[in-house]
Amino acid sequence: MAPSLVEKYEIILAADPKSRVFVELAKALLERGDHGRAAQVCRRGLEHHPSSVQGRVLLGRALLAGGDERAGLIELESAAAVEPANPYGWNLAAEVLVEQGLHARAVGILEKALELQPSNEKLLGWLERARAEAGAAPPPREGNGNGEAASRPEAPPRLDRTPVPGTPLRGDGAGNGRPAPSGTAGPPPSRPATTPPLPRAAVGSPPPRPATTPAPPPFRRPTQRPPATTPTGTRLALDKLPDEPLAPAARSAPAAPAADPKEAARIASEYERQLREQMLAKEREPPPTFLRRHWLPLSLGALLLVGGGGGALIYRAVREKNRAAEVKTYVEAARKGLARDTAGALREAARVLKEARDLEPENAEAASLSAQVAALLAVDFGDHEARELARTLAASPRAGEGAIAARYLLASTPAERRAAAEPLQSAPGLAGPLVQILAAQVLLARGEAQSALARLEVAAKGSPPSLRALADLGDYYRERGELEPALGYYRAALSAHATHPRSAIGAAEVRLSLKREIAEGLAALRAVEADEASPPPNADRVRFELAYARLLGATGQRAAAGERLARAADRLGGRPELPAAAAEIHMAAGAYGDAEPEARRAVKLAPREAGYRVLLARAQAGHGRYRELLRESDGFESRELRLWRGVARYELRDYRGAKAELQRTRRESRMPAEAAAYYALCDWGLGREREARALLEKLTSLPRPPALAYVASGHVNHARGSLAEAEQDFRQAVETDPSSLEGNCALGRLLLAREEAKEARAYLERAVALNPFHAEARLALGQALLSLGEPRAARDAFGALLAENPHDAAALRGLSAAVLAGGNSAEARAAAERAVAADGKSPASWLALGRAAQTQGDGGAARRAYERAIQLAPRGETAVEARRRLDEARRLR
Repeated sequence: MAPSLVEKYEIILAADPKSRVFVELAKALLERGDHGRAAQVCRRGLEHHPSSVQGRVLLGRALLAGGDERAGLIELESAAAVEPANPYGWNLAAEVLVEQGLHARAVGILEKALELQPSNEKLLGWLERARAEAGAAPPPREGNGNGEAASRPEAPPRLDRTPVPGTPLRGDGAGNGRPAPSGTAGPPPSRPATTPPLPRAAVGSPPPRPATTPAPPPFRRPTQRPPATTPTGTRLALDKLPDEPLAPAARSAPAAPAADPKEAARIASEYERQLREQMLAKEREPPPTFLRRHWLPLSLGALLLVGGGGGALIYRAVREKNRAAEVKTYVEAARKGLARDTAGALREAARVLKEARDLEPENAEAASLSAQVAALLAVDFGDHEARELARTLAASPRAGEGAIAARYLLASTPAERRAAAEPLQSAPGLAGPLVQILAAQVLLARGEAQSALARLEVAAKGSPPSLRALADLGDYYRERGELEPALGYYRAALSAHATHPRSAIGAAEVRLSLKREIAEGLAALRAVEADEASPPPNADRVRFELAYARLLGATGQRAAAGERLARAADRLGGRPELPAAAAEIHMAAGAYGDAEPEARRAVKLAPREAGYRVLLARAQAGHGRYRELLRESDGFESRELRLWRGVARYELRDYRGAKAELQRTRRESRMPAEAAAYYALCDWGLGREREARALLEKLTSLPRPPALAYVASGHVNHARGSLAEAEQDFRQAVETDPSSLEGNCALGRLLLAREEAKEARAYLERAVALNPFHAEARLALGQALLSLGEPRAARDAFGALLAENPHDAAALRGLSAAVLAGGNSAEARAAAERAVAADGKSPASWLALGRAAQTQGDGGAARRAYERAIQLAPRGETAVEARRRLDEARRLR
């Protein structure tokens, strides 16, 4: 079952506790409703990334969801404080508060966010919603110039200061409040009408304080944001936001005084008289002019016209300034995403760049970065929509160096690529990282390595550093065989982003070559696979699968490696590299029988590729299938294939044919060292001792002689009877290459012949581990185990050899001896009879039959077997033992 998203992110964090993927893990945990674990993950991540705005916002969200409101507000305040001038943190904090239903808390945060980005319609909508939900009124307007507050809609009414319903309070002049007499209205309140309502009292809270207590001032957001404080500090800015107000109780209006009818009549008569006088005066005046009659509205209109124009200009200037700030923020974020060089980072960069272009279509930086990001998404990840955008921007003069990079990346023919390469070379030294990287590629193709490295170093040391440049530097040194510097560059990239795919792949390949830190390489690739935002680029998907499978094979997980390569072959189509890698993994484990069909599959997918035919030849040689190797490789010309054809003929004792094959490996009169070693052995097999020894002395005097040269020299010295020199040669071969199958086997057999079975066993076991099908190594190991008194283990060793070749006479003789040592003479005799049937001309087979028959008590059969052994080999160790046992059998007669 595939791991869940949470499990994938946990794998990444386990591989790199400093990874920023803790943010994604916290999000996934919050979606699950696991608030406690989400908070714990955020706290651990913030230890490494204290400036992570998202990390602090998610921690605040988790704490609020878990019921710890104060701690959650502290973290949201801290998130906004990371970059006070950046609206990003304020936006996230406000969104959390609105989602959690803390509308009154959100009002002030939203006001600050809108101050930084006044044209953001989404925030305006949130603010209206928050005010409506919280019952908060808009901020008071300025006065009207007469000392009076300007009227505003829905001004909040005053709260009734009544501790007990129906019992108003009034001041006593001493600053104390006491209940007013029943039915008597208290004095009018002294605070202004714009004072906001008091906070809602919690259930069970003490009664309100007396009326003379100063009313709390209305909340006004400071012009400069107060610094974030810790829980032990005074109060947070979030704490200073107003609580949700109660719907105010209606205040009864004071009773109007009773009117006097006579006084009312007098006032009416006086008013009528004044009105008649005014009308008569107007009749005597000349009619007013138009300006005189309309001076007030005309004046107001002029003022409004001038003021409106100026206000529009100011509004436009402020809006442009804020828009420019937003665009700058988006461009910087995109620059970081481009430097991070992963699919997720590039897609996020593309998103924010679209926002930037929407806000400011003429922005050159946004256009340039958009062209680069879109081209990389198109080329590396097959994004068709991004390809269309890149093509459009590549033709735009606004895109600048981005257009240069996009044209080179999108070039589909060699001619287009050559034409697009010229502007890269003329780009200035201060050009952006991607231009430097692409220019370096062109220079490397031309063989100008130093200039290319200089450009890559510029990109790698930029701010932020380009992980693509670091990976390119690693690839350069890896391909040159300078593995340590290569690994250093890959590690530098992975320290910046633990799941950068190209760097993880390169580091894995280097570790496989160095045969060290295999577990670290496997963990890094697992982390890449678990990170959905960091898939390998399309061009590196096969490399990723090959490295992953080889690391599995190197850790002994051969079956898992094979399964992975099979799945990759189904997913990626007919790629011969995949079955070829499976063949190599099987061969590294000595499973040549499993390697051969995989190598054959690779040959079928790429029949003209000589390397896959060489791979098949290696598998066949390791399996001892020399005749099949010669038949299936006939007619194919390849220097390395000729070497394996020569090895096959040598093993078949066709020394002259082997020399002819090996001669064809020469280039400019030089032969590969391995081919020369076999050539010397062929000379020795043909009796040309002097030529063989001269060639081997030349090979072993090379600055870095191959292990096989020492093995060949040891065989020649052993045949000459120089056992001490032979042992020295074999030990030198193993020291030169501990994984030399021939060196370990030859040294083990020599030590076994000198009856040093214990030491011989170690070398022979290593040889069998390198190739379980190597007959000489398996046979010698069984004999060593017999000498050490371990017949059961010896029987297993001979049995494994017979499973491959049931008619191997030497293995049947060994099995007979092992079974006989275990006390089963009947089975021992049956094995010996099979050995005689397989090789009736071998005196050793007859000797083994005589032993088994003699143990059974069949003296006649034993005597006949010993006599036949002496007849076939009158002299030698076998004849000596046969005569001794024949005398014993005659005495028992």
